[in-house]
Amino acid sequence: MPELSYQLLWTGPSPEPYFDSWGADQERAQLVGALSRLAVARDAAKQRLRSYLDRHAPVDETAKAKIFAGLFERIQEDRREAIAAIKSYSRGQQNAMDRIAELLRQLDTQLSADQPDQAAIQRARQQLDITRQVFEERRQSIRALCEQPTLMEQRLGDLARTLQRAG
Repeated sequence: MPELSYQLLWTGPSPEPYFDSWGADQERAQLVGALSRLAVARDAAKQRLRSYLDRHAPVDETAKAKIFAGLFERIQEDRREAIAAIKSYSRGQQNAMDRIAELLRQLDTQLSADQPDQAAIQRARQQLDITRQVFEERRQSIRALCEQPTLMEQRLGDLARTLQRAG
């Protein structure tokens, strides 16, 4: 799913009026920046949000909606970038598969020739080995890349629930 819908995660007042203004408060902007980063563990992010909310208690629904608007915008943008990276990565993998197929054709042509060019065969094998190795390394990395959008959605859901439970 390329775009998230805040309605699936947020039952409070609409965050739409705050999409352009949530960052006006520097402390809130710093909070949103810290909470939206995947480098910050989800539990640590929830705890930081709870601490912020405790310090500013009581927190009205408008303030919560502003925080959620910031989180939604930041995480949505990061998620878009992650999906674009996945698509680019996939195109790179397809190009590598095409290159492997081409190298195999070249190798087959050389090996079936009446007088095979041993230097060309050696070059094709070396290029094939390198291309396969890169392809395999990237294939192993793609799982982590593909998990990022899901982790972002989970983070946003966790933080939305934390916000909604705050008094």
